[in-house]
Amino acid sequence: MFSYEDIVENLAEGVVGVDLDLIVTVFNQSAEKMTGTSRRLVIGSPVSGIFKNDPRVVEMLEMTLGEGRLFAEYEEKLHRRTMEAPIPVGITTSQVFSSDGEVSGAVCLIKDLSGIKSLEAGSLRKERLAYVGTFAANLAHEIRNPLSGIRGVAQLLSKKVVDPRSAST
Repeated sequence: MFSYEDIVENLAEGVVGVDLDLIVTVFNQSAEKMTGTSRRLVIGSPVSGIFKNDPRVVEMLEMTLGEGRLFAEYEEKLHRRTMEAPIPVGITTSQVFSSDGEVSGAVCLIKDLSGIKSLEAGSLRKERLAYVGTFAANLAHEIRNPLSGIRGVAQLLSKKVVDPRSAST
């Protein structure tokens, strides 16, 4: 039998939970991988310190706690501590309620969109290449039509010049 903690820990999405003071209380292994930060350094720290290069994440958690505003698959760039290039992520936030129905914190799910963005870029590249191929075929056709006419006239003129009867007239 497994617990809720096991489920949260093994999700592919990063899970970041904060209390009412925006202190990190949950930080699963996927969140560690995505941010490049160990949970030992994160748990008990202000979320603003962890996401200092990503203030929009902190702002979303603040709005979720303060205003009850929820974000669903909000696309953002996440800066990793260990890597220079940010990764595209989808962020979903939600309030966390205690057993008596009071808001006790907020949770942020972070989904890595790198693979999806890579597929989209590949698809876009294929579409562009198909467009260039179609354009090149149409251009070749448009050039070939007048050239065929010019070639036909040139052949007729060459026959007239070679023909001794046409040279005398």
